[in-house]
Amino acid sequence: MRKIGRLVSVVSIAWVVVMGSAAASVADDVDVQASLSQDYVNIGEMVELHVEVKAEHAENIGRPALPRISGVRFVSTTPEATTRYRVEDGRAVIVQRYAYQLQGVEEGLIAIPGMTVEVDGQNYRSNELDIRVLDQGQRPPAAERRPEIFLKKELSDTSPVRGQQIIADIVVYFRDYININNYQVLEGWSSEGFWHEDMSDEHQARAETVFLDGMRYRRAVLMRHAVYPTRAEALNLRPYRIQANVRARPRHGDSDMFGRGGARDIELETEADVLEVSSLPRPEDGQFINAVGELNIERHLDHDNIQIGESVEVITEISGSGNLGLLNRPDYDIPGGFDTFQPREQIELDKSGGHLSGTKTFREVLIARRVGTFTIPEQELAVYNNLTRSYETITLPELELRVERNPDAQIGASSSGGFRVTPINTVTNWVTSEDRILTGQWWFWVGLIAPLFILVGSYQFHQYRRKVSGDESLQRKSIALKNARKMLRQATREDEQGNIKDAYALIYRATLTFVTDKLDTRKAGYTKEEIIDLVRPYISDLRRIDRLEALLSRCSEVRYSQTVEVESAEEDIENALGLLTYFDSKLK
Repeated sequence: MRKIGRLVSVVSIAWVVVMGSAAASVADDVDVQASLSQDYVNIGEMVELHVEVKAEHAENIGRPALPRISGVRFVSTTPEATTRYRVEDGRAVIVQRYAYQLQGVEEGLIAIPGMTVEVDGQNYRSNELDIRVLDQGQRPPAAERRPEIFLKKELSDTSPVRGQQIIADIVVYFRDYININNYQVLEGWSSEGFWHEDMSDEHQARAETVFLDGMRYRRAVLMRHAVYPTRAEALNLRPYRIQANVRARPRHGDSDMFGRGGARDIELETEADVLEVSSLPRPEDGQFINAVGELNIERHLDHDNIQIGESVEVITEISGSGNLGLLNRPDYDIPGGFDTFQPREQIELDKSGGHLSGTKTFREVLIARRVGTFTIPEQELAVYNNLTRSYETITLPELELRVERNPDAQIGASSSGGFRVTPINTVTNWVTSEDRILTGQWWFWVGLIAPLFILVGSYQFHQYRRKVSGDESLQRKSIALKNARKMLRQATREDEQGNIKDAYALIYRATLTFVTDKLDTRKAGYTKEEIIDLVRPYISDLRRIDRLEALLSRCSEVRYSQTVEVESAEEDIENALGLLTYFDSKLK
């Protein structure tokens, strides 16, 4: 009997614990929000009071307990109730909504206390509200009224450091009785001092319900950008303007904008913003390659055993979320006995998440000239983590490379095995037949002198290559046009596949990369006007300057337009190729 009693006690305690955990889980899953259809009402007129209960697990949701409020009165204590089910963040939730009619009675600012709602035996309280009761015919000043629809630029951080990734969302807020049919951008992102990536193609605008000062609004992110400040100073973000076609259901007391319920075009504009960008502190340890964000760095060789004359790649992969487009190449201590070449850069971006991430790869090509075992020493790199506001030091381990002699590259000798002679007029003077034939032929002397010219030319080319490999500025200038042509060929392929926006983005990138490489300036962060200012001192032909400006404007227009009306980018690709070929001989 004692064992049974003890067992019952244990089961009872466990049941209490389980029920307590379940209750806590339900408590965490219940949200009660009160809102008004508008934050003012005239004496004798009515306004709607909504109480919305959202729960993930609920079997019984009671009506709100209505408080006594002086200055307004409930027209009826029986609400209009609606129940809906929806999915939020992969979870199915129940949304129970109660609607009451309030009538203005006395002039003044009236406080509406929180209302209690019972859900599965537990009480939950809503937020408090304020409503202004006005005399008949009066309206509150426009400054005190929140607009029925407005556009806002929302930034993930307003006090960043130089190079930090900032997510800039262009968000529209509108009342739930308004429908947005479509919109187009009138003035898009064009701010100096920033490098940015458009993430709008990977983002789908979805409306969600929010409460602003007790008012129920719908919120939708229209466009998303990842921006990176390139200078440490106060940087201005210009307003973003769109034109939207909207329609609203007729309601009592509506403003003139939506009073008749018809569709019309309106212009919406965000406010101008100023970002106070801070400079980065100096790292205590490690080489800084302008890396800001949550980044991981790895380094390896594509081969660890090669022969003389063969090439090996030192591959550095930088992955994560951060300023991948602004990263500099790490500078390694390459041992002697290798010829080095301009490294190749490759970047792959992932825009599908709420931030921009990806991988940037540097491939440095080395050609072995000596036999032996060589070591590229370990290297410490500094990465500034903007979340912790501190530097992280990443140590890259040393790399060992073995270079062997090529067994097939041997110098050998051979003999004809005979020595033929012929008599000349019975005189005892003998010559070889080869002497008599070769020395009288012109090509014999050409073949004798040609190796000398080849040797001199090879030496000069080798000296030039050594000079180029040691001068990064000269490297950039020498391959600027080659890289630009490569991007334009890629633009042609995108155009043929119907990816017009990507094609124009590559035209713009090819032009910017060419100009910055030829003039040995930074590779990103320039606006269209700054690119023109860079080129203008070197070009006397103003017509070509105008053509370049028109080309860049067209690229920006197509890239950021919501609807692409251009059928093909072929003509602009040819225009860009012609301009860059002409500029190649001028920008020195």
